[in-house]
Amino acid sequence: MIRSEIRRLETFSNLNADEATWWIWHHKTGPLANPGPGKLVTNQHPSTIVNKLAIHRLAATLQFLGVPTVEDQQTELIYWLETATIRAGAVARRWDEISTENLSDTLAKAIHDDHLAAATTCAAQLGRRADVAALSSVGGQRSSLATALAHPNRELRYAALEAIMKIKPQQTFAGASGVSPALWHFATSAAEKEKQPEHTEQAAAALGWLAELLETGHPYDEMLRDAKQISLTLYQPELTEATLRVLAVLGTADSQQLLLNFISTNTLPIESRRTASQALATSVKRFGKLLTSGEILRQYDRYNASETADSDTQEVLSEVLDLLEK
Repeated sequence: MIRSEIRRLETFSNLNADEATWWIWHHKTGPLANPGPGKLVTNQHPSTIVNKLAIHRLAATLQFLGVPTVEDQQTELIYWLETATIRAGAVARRWDEISTENLSDTLAKAIHDDHLAAATTCAAQLGRRADVAALSSVGGQRSSLATALAHPNRELRYAALEAIMKIKPQQTFAGASGVSPALWHFATSAAEKEKQPEHTEQAAAALGWLAELLETGHPYDEMLRDAKQISLTLYQPELTEATLRVLAVLGTADSQQLLLNFISTNTLPIESRRTASQALATSVKRFGKLLTSGEILRQYDRYNASETADSDTQEVLSEVLDLLEK
C-alpha cells in the first residue's frame, strides 16, 4: 500500500511552482520513539518540493517498519537528497552510514529515474570519498560514476568527472574511455557562444586536471585524440596560463607550433609570451623538437622581422631561436 502510494505520487510530473503547505510534527524534546510534547507546524514550499517530501515520508516509513527492500532504501535516500536543502546541515551527518557500494547503486537508480539533483549529489560525495571502489564493475559493465560521464546533464557530468579526478585511478576501468572526451569538453566549454561564469571555472579545473595527468602519467589512452581543441582556450586571458601548462606537456607537433605562434604574437602581453617560451623549452626537453624544418625556418623570418620591435619581443624571440638551434 505504501509502495503503491509512492508510485502514484511519482506520476505527478505536471506540478507547478505554486506554494503548498507541508505539515510536520515538531518534537520539543525526546527521541522519535518517545518524542514528548510537541506541536503541529506548517511550512510553505513549492508544490514540487512538497510532493517529494511526501514521497520521502512514505519511503522513510518503510524503513521504520523494518521491511524495506534495497529499492526502498534507495528511494528513501534519493528523495532525502532532493529535499535536503530545506534541512540545513542534515546531509553531512548521514554519509557515514552509507557504503560506497550503496551510494553507487543509488546513483545508478537516480540516473535511471531522472532524479538529477540527487544523482549529482551522489557523484560529488563519491568524489569526496576518493574510494576507487566507486569505479568497480561487474562483468565489464561500467560503474554508475563512469556512466554519468556521458550524461547530457552538464552538472551531473561535471560532478562525475570531478569525482574521478579526485579518485585518481592508477589503472584503467570499464568506462575509462569517457574520461578524455569529458575533460576536453569541459576544458573548451568556455569558448562556447553562450557560456556561463561557471563554464570558465570548470574549464580552468579541466585544464588543470589535463596538465596533472600528462605530467604524472594516466590510464587514458585516448588523451591526445582531441588535443587539437586546446587552441580554443589559448587566447582566452583567464585560461592562458592553464593552457600553457597543458601545452608544455602535451607532446605533439601541433602543441609546439601553437606555442611558437603565441610567442611570436607581438600584441600579447610579454609576460604571457615569456611563459609560453618556458613551456616550449619544457616540451622540447621532454619530447624533442617536433617541428618541421619549414616551421623552424619561419621562426627565423619572424625574428628578422622583429628588427623594429621592442627589446622584450626581440629577447623572447632570440631565446626561442637559441632553443631551436640546440
